[in-house]
Amino acid sequence: MLRGLFLGLLGMVVLGTRVGAEVERDLSIDFLLSPAETLYHDDGTPESYEGTWDAMCERMPAPSSTPYPFDIIAVRWNAFDTSSFTFHIWGDDGAGGLPGTSLFSQVVNPPSSGWFEITISPPVTIADGFIYIGCLTAVGIGFDETDPDSNQAYWDYGLGWEPIWWTGPYGDFLIRAIIEPTPLQNDVGVVEIVVPDTLINPHEPLDPKAIVQNHGVLDQDSFPDLCTIDSAAINIYADIESVFALASGETTTVIFPTWTPGGPGNLYEVSICTDLTGDELPQNDCLGRSFRTILHDGGVDAILQPPDTVFIDLGYYPVATVHNYGNVPESLEVICAIDSYEDTFHVTGLAPAASLPCTFGVWQVPIADSTLYQMTVASVVIGDSNAANDTLSKVIFAYNPHDVGVDSILSPPDSIDPDSAYSVTVLATNFGEVTEDSFWVKCIVDDGYIDSLEVFGLDAGTSDTLDFALWTPISLGPWTMCVYVLLPFDRNVVNDSLCVMIYEMVGVEESSRTPMPKVFALLQSRPNPFAPATTILYQIPAGEDVNVSLRVYDVSGKLVRTLVDKTECPGYRSVVWDGRDGSGKTVAGGIYFYRLRAGHFTSTRKMVVIR
Repeated sequence: MLRGLFLGLLGMVVLGTRVGAEVERDLSIDFLLSPAETLYHDDGTPESYEGTWDAMCERMPAPSSTPYPFDIIAVRWNAFDTSSFTFHIWGDDGAGGLPGTSLFSQVVNPPSSGWFEITISPPVTIADGFIYIGCLTAVGIGFDETDPDSNQAYWDYGLGWEPIWWTGPYGDFLIRAIIEPTPLQNDVGVVEIVVPDTLINPHEPLDPKAIVQNHGVLDQDSFPDLCTIDSAAINIYADIESVFALASGETTTVIFPTWTPGGPGNLYEVSICTDLTGDELPQNDCLGRSFRTILHDGGVDAILQPPDTVFIDLGYYPVATVHNYGNVPESLEVICAIDSYEDTFHVTGLAPAASLPCTFGVWQVPIADSTLYQMTVASVVIGDSNAANDTLSKVIFAYNPHDVGVDSILSPPDSIDPDSAYSVTVLATNFGEVTEDSFWVKCIVDDGYIDSLEVFGLDAGTSDTLDFALWTPISLGPWTMCVYVLLPFDRNVVNDSLCVMIYEMVGVEESSRTPMPKVFALLQSRPNPFAPATTILYQIPAGEDVNVSLRVYDVSGKLVRTLVDKTECPGYRSVVWDGRDGSGKTVAGGIYFYRLRAGHFTSTRKMVVIR
């Protein structure tokens, strides 16, 4: 089987003198070809090649920048055991660019398994084209692509035949060589662009600057250097400066006349080239790079919190996302303002194209029902170039979600026997939109009876039956019984109390009555969210007829449609809203509010349209 794998060249020869000793030879590396590796020429120039470990063969085309002629003086080899093999170098003059003329052949006896060095003596000089390096494990068998697979095998990798190693005792292993250039007589080039850097200040004059080196053996008396700057593929700057008396191996700094860039964020291409007559390696004459003028641009991307609708007397943490639209790290001051509230968030070192959520201090919503607030978040960047994205605003609607009330007094009845004791039972309802953790309900009779109960955890839209202490009248009737709910910030005081007259029983009570509501109420629409229509329920208690209006508003407070606007008598009512505005157009999906006004009673609820 194959006894070794070629790795790479280690040095070069100049005028018969070996100068490759400065190349570091790390023989401890096991798999330098899996999957990629970088070797360095004697002058420090890197050359990359890639391994195809899955195919167990390597492709190493000669770099296009390598000049001719060049010398091969040594290779590194990985031996699997100490069995001898024949090491070969062929030219590429065979049919179709395959190995042809044998340039070097030597029987090798590895000192041990692992990496070792094979010295090529005398050095092999290559005038042009590629070369192949490989080994044959069967002494006396040369490379012949017409041999049957039993004698050799190779892998077609696009650029040439590269045999694989597991094909039996006669399997050849071939690879194109990494090549080392010999020093040239006349060779200068740009080794570094010092100015401009990749980022420069807009409108600030600068002097383009580059470092030029004489790579050749001969000293150079003079040669010109050209600097060009392009923008959007259009040349906007060009100048030539000359270098004088540059000795072999020496460098010098070339400074070009002043150039002034444009405004922030402009993209440019700079190219600086040497132009030595008779230069033997034009590939290293030029260097170029892209560069931009510095752009400071920070902006507000989104407002994440609070939501568009909030509850009064609750605290919310405003959150907004800022973005660095510029091309340098930025420090920003981010300011959030809501009515009289204001807070600042400090951002440091935000990378270009990066975003960051900013959480501000808590905003306590004022106790003002059905109020609109303007929220604005602004970013402040020193030297900001784009004010259009600096601020972002939205409208917040705040309303009171707290509304509990006395729904009805279930007992005692309207007429009683004054000599008896009666249970006092009351139905309390949470007409609001949040769970009420606790509130008190008090019952008072004008003959001196007083009792109170505390209600815990009453969910929105639910009721609780409350049983007070027994009541025994201690005076002659009639009596007035009043029940009160005591909830801080209750939005609807109209349903907070209910009073009834109780009479002494003097005859047979009517067995049937028409039920009538005892309090004003606006109930939650059903369904909610909805599409395409929802039903809104409300009730008017017994008493006089009242003027009733029921209107729908969007989150900005704009009237969308009037559903009811007339005088109505007591009773239970329902209205269907079909999701259209006053002109008959279908409204967009989102949050809407409906408000009932009936006499002195006002109540607002939220509903959501989905599309």
